[in-house]
Amino acid sequence: MPAAKINSVENAFSSQMPVVNYEKGLLSWQDTSKNISSYRVLQNGKLLEETTGTSVQIDTNKYGNYQLIAIASDKTQSFASEPLQVDPAVNARPTESFGQEQIIQIEDFVKKSNKPYQGFTGNGFVEISKTINRKIEFAVNIKEDGNYILDVRYANGNGPINTENKCAFRTISIDNKDTGTLVFPQRGKEEWSNWGWSNSLEVPLSKGLHHVVISFEDWNENMNGYINQTMLDCVRLIKR
Repeated sequence: MPAAKINSVENAFSSQMPVVNYEKGLLSWQDTSKNISSYRVLQNGKLLEETTGTSVQIDTNKYGNYQLIAIASDKTQSFASEPLQVDPAVNARPTESFGQEQIIQIEDFVKKSNKPYQGFTGNGFVEISKTINRKIEFAVNIKEDGNYILDVRYANGNGPINTENKCAFRTISIDNKDTGTLVFPQRGKEEWSNWGWSNSLEVPLSKGLHHVVISFEDWNENMNGYINQTMLDCVRLIKR
């Protein structure tokens, strides 16, 4: 091979992912490094504001899903922070419904599991796997036309959060129309009493009753191929 110049550069490291807190209309965070030049605030996946400070006031009259990205002086970016949902009705208390938030307890429609896990809401939770409850059907009553954020409270203790391939996937359809895919990542090995929310989907819903189906389809296979299991606590709908 012909001689060529070697372009040697210094190693670069992204900044640590920031942690966002919310209180009384204010998003706030701590400086993660002296090397940070600014922060980008995302609202519903789009840039809301870029600031050099450590807080920003937000509009609490409408639903928002917020994340934060730290920008270093060399322009490298951190991962976006864990999404933080701000609901004008009251910030996500899963045992109750307030105003524009509606909670559907899945065990009201499907036989609940007898597994000894704790921390669920309502009267219990439902197990789903490749052989158990491959299809779950229930109805929701919408009081007002609009766009709604839908997610599911779940537990998946099939493996650690940083390895293995036992994330569960399910297809959700509303009124016989495919709406999207629900993703239920592992939350820690044997952490079956550790509950959290799935990814969220934005769905347009008209006033009245709607038929909802959560099902395991051929395209919901994961890389494991055998274990595709999780526990479902409740479904949450928030009007945007």
